Amino acid sequence: VRGTLSADGTLKAHFDVTMRGDIELLLRSAFHQVSAAQWQDVIQAMVRAMGFAGTVSNVDVDNPENLDKPFHYAYDYVRENYSDWPNLRITPPVFFIPVGYSDDQEKPVEPIDLGGPATITYVTAVHLPKDFSAEIPDSTNALSDFATYTSNYTVAGGVLSAKRELVLKKAKVPLSAWDDYRKFAK
Repeated sequence: VRGTLSADGTLKAHFDVTMRGDIELLLRSAFHQVSAAQWQDVIQAMVRAMGFAGTVSNVDVDNPENLDKPFHYAYDYVRENYSDWPNLRITPPVFFIPVGYSDDQEKPVEPIDLGGPATITYVTAVHLPKDFSAEIPDSTNALSDFATYTSNYTVAGGVLSAKRELVLKKAKVPLSAWDDYRKFAK
């Protein structure tokens, strides 16, 4: 994701997504089932489902039938009062990392399905408004037998950059690692 945040809090960004794997198959199927004229609607619905309230345009989707290369789609995105701009706080425009855990969740009776092995990487750079800066969170590294997670944030030359990466090493987490899974997910 590359974007620019204006002084009034409007984010204008370009999302460029490339993927392989199980999610790729689901998206190829979704785009295959509708006409190209409806692809913008599909992406708008996906964006909203992931918590992004802005508007998409200039949608570009590879042919979902071409299985010889990773599936790719791109779009422009605009949102006024991006994130928590009225309080002068924002988050990087990246999607959530799917870990699938909540504090009130009880220990399952079967191994936890991660859908892996897989690598999910999000990279974003947002040009901040002139004379603005940002306080960034510390980098994060979480390691386990079943996954690793890293996040890094920088601000340089008026650009907020973020990289988040989840590497799923196994497809399932054994029940014996439930406490490790909960710790990792937090």
